[in-house]
Amino acid sequence: MGNRIAVYTGILDYSTAKGVLEIAKTQNDCQIKVFLHQKNLPIKTKLRLQWRNLKKNGIKRISEILTIVYCSLYERLFTRQYASYGNNVITDFVSELKLHDAISVCSLCDINSEESVNIIREFSPTIGVSIAAPILKKPLLDIAEKGNINLHKGKLPSYRGMPPAFWEIYNGEDSVGCTIHKVTELLDEGGILLESSVKIEKWSTPKGLQIQLDELGVELMAKGVSLILSEEGIFIEQQGSGKTYTKPTLKEHQELIKRISKSDSNSFFKRVIKSIVLNIYSYSYAPVRAYIKGILGKQDVIVLLYHRINDFQRDSLTVGVEQFYNQMSYVRKHFPVASLKSLLAGEVSLHEKKPIIIVTFDDGYADNYDNAFPICMRQNIPCSFFVSTDMVEEGKPFPHDHKLKIRLKNMNWNQLKEMKSNGMYIGSHTCDHLNCAEADPQELLRQFTASQEKLNQELGEDVAILAYPFGGKEHFNQLAQQKAEQAGYSAILSAYGGINHEVDHTNIKRGGIDWMFNKSSFKATLLGWRR
Repeated sequence: MGNRIAVYTGILDYSTAKGVLEIAKTQNDCQIKVFLHQKNLPIKTKLRLQWRNLKKNGIKRISEILTIVYCSLYERLFTRQYASYGNNVITDFVSELKLHDAISVCSLCDINSEESVNIIREFSPTIGVSIAAPILKKPLLDIAEKGNINLHKGKLPSYRGMPPAFWEIYNGEDSVGCTIHKVTELLDEGGILLESSVKIEKWSTPKGLQIQLDELGVELMAKGVSLILSEEGIFIEQQGSGKTYTKPTLKEHQELIKRISKSDSNSFFKRVIKSIVLNIYSYSYAPVRAYIKGILGKQDVIVLLYHRINDFQRDSLTVGVEQFYNQMSYVRKHFPVASLKSLLAGEVSLHEKKPIIIVTFDDGYADNYDNAFPICMRQNIPCSFFVSTDMVEEGKPFPHDHKLKIRLKNMNWNQLKEMKSNGMYIGSHTCDHLNCAEADPQELLRQFTASQEKLNQELGEDVAILAYPFGGKEHFNQLAQQKAEQAGYSAILSAYGGINHEVDHTNIKRGGIDWMFNKSSFKATLLGWRR
């Protein structure tokens, strides 16, 4: 009989499911059972916890409660389900887990109860794996033959407890740890099996780092399980006394937000005027116009263009990790979303009551795989990535990056294969980021043809779509369009801004997004505002 792996967790979401599937992928002939803790707290306990929270945070907690209630009511009254076109090809890790032949899920009211312990004992696990689980008590910890390991997002013993990443930024650390350790009755105090870290960048936020830690944790946990089952794992005792952290107060949370926020270059007066204008547009004229266009079947298509998602740069090509997460979350909740391929195939209804949003990336930076791809997967947004094939093949820097003091990494073919296999589209951005308006006819046709052939060779046949480099009107002329059509491209994307009131396959307009977009300007852009 193969190994039996018991997974203990309090939540079955994207990162937990992805981690369990990664374990299954690395372990042949194993059985995995996910024991899902779903305990409902008694009303007295909930009230006692709320009272403690109120005493800890004072008037700020009352303000937070009112905000939560308002947002909840607003969501219930005014938020509706919007259509998605082309998202059916995106991997849903939770659904995939539930359908996996070697994985089963068992929901428990209290994972530490006697009844639950008996159920887990019947499974007779070889190893126990804790991922976002409640504190596990001794009767449960004694069950697994080879012990239990836990994924902790923090460096041990310095950062026991929670939440991940907050206190490291607050305390001015250079990085946030990610640790696989042995589970004991004491919180986060078992020996360390594996550890790694994520660098805290100049503009890092707790949420942005948590997204990065989730991906690192998936990799570490699968490796840790392999080490234990192969009996090659060595636990190293934690050195030092360490410290246990708890949830920060609202005051501490606000302090950190102020510390990592950068002041707007515009004056206070200009910011207020801009905010008023954008809100008037977003809450009055734009929704009415969009509604009428939907009734007439002439809804706009807004194609967003991104380049880099990271927290160590702030320029016209970069958006922050948490900022991108918030933007994609907003798009998913409040707008119909489509894949580029579904638009070109005529599968998108133009009777939607709001503009249809499509998300694209150009160039092929490594942070697209590290940060953007997981966020698009979480939000179930079918994104298109246009890459310059020579840059992928040779790791060369782009012409517009030569002035930078740092060398930016590009994605590789293995990463692009993974992205495509999980539902993302990978298209052509020429071979070496060619200025199409300046190239001779032979070079144009060569690059258009060679880049698509390389994509087909490495990633498999797909619809040929071109996003031409630089993206301005002056960078793509009639000759370039003729050669693109000759090379077999079904659509051409520009990057000089604009709204697609009608979908012209020879010039799908895109508007660039950068770190200067706040919530009001981003919302206005989704509703058709042009800067």
